[in-house]
Amino acid sequence: MVLSDISQIMLGLTGDAYRGARVRGLVRADVTALPLADGTFSCSIYLGLMHRVPAEIRRAAMRELARVTSGHLIVSFSAFDRARAAKRAVIRQIRPNFQFGSHPTTMDELRREFAEMGMRLVRIYRAIPFVSSEVVALLDVG
Repeated sequence: MVLSDISQIMLGLTGDAYRGARVRGLVRADVTALPLADGTFSCSIYLGLMHRVPAEIRRAAMRELARVTSGHLIVSFSAFDRARAAKRAVIRQIRPNFQFGSHPTTMDELRREFAEMGMRLVRIYRAIPFVSSEVVALLDVG
């Protein structure tokens, strides 16, 4: 396992969180320009950022992750739909200062982007169905 983040502080925290795991290295890098060879990994996992960056950065990151992956890519997103819009309205009433992911997308948009990038969507998992907007996509990029 190789862990990567653009932030040295986050990379240090990640290293601490995975202490004892089979971590082969920590790489400080921008996800849109990874210092890794094509097909370095048979599987890459990327969690917790895609809903916080604009679409053009998300697409660049996805292309770069696919480049360094020869098999499967697992990525989390915030997928917006009518149920999430209703949930946001309720949360804004209860907690007006709550910080939502600033760049959610829709499942239709994600499916289109995956297809345009030549990725096959194997499966979508909902983190907590009907409660969370987080979805985890299993993609075949090989």
